[in-house]
Amino acid sequence: MKSTHENGRTLLEMIGVISLIAALTMGSLKVYNGMIENYKINKVARSLVNAATNIKKLYSWQRDYSEITNKGTSLNDFLCKEKIFTEECRGSGVTTRLIHDFGGKISVAALTDGFSISYEGLTSEQCFKVARQNIGFFGIKVRDQEFDNPTLENIQTTCTSQSTTQETCSIVGGSTVCKMQTAPVLFKFN
Repeated sequence: MKSTHENGRTLLEMIGVISLIAALTMGSLKVYNGMIENYKINKVARSLVNAATNIKKLYSWQRDYSEITNKGTSLNDFLCKEKIFTEECRGSGVTTRLIHDFGGKISVAALTDGFSISYEGLTSEQCFKVARQNIGFFGIKVRDQEFDNPTLENIQTTCTSQSTTQETCSIVGGSTVCKMQTAPVLFKFN
């Protein structure tokens, strides 16, 4: 007599196992992406602190930071050669660009009462997370929102209520073309 009992799994059981594996994989990817985002935020914040500290040291013997502006188009190359920025440097000479870990441009400028380091391409959330690390700046500005000696609440207001991203549209060849533009986040130091 033949046995009617078979070993193995049913199709429904296999689908259940595959679904469970897929759910665990998706959860793991979400955690991994969050860890990468936090790593980049910490790296941008560290870079900002290091750059500000190095600029202060470099210009400590001068009355102000006006020499920053006098460097002109070779400013980025100068900042890289002086090791103000290291990993952010792309290219060399007058074509040197400063790019942060989120892919946006970094720029440095002299102010009447100090200097600024500006980061383009940060989302509102990234702006807040970098700025809230209390990294020694005395002012922050996004679009028209600006605070000197900002509190955590001021930083949140600056980064989130004045969205760092804005859609702009223009007419090109009879068609409307829209793109997202990011406002730079300006950190002021003295």
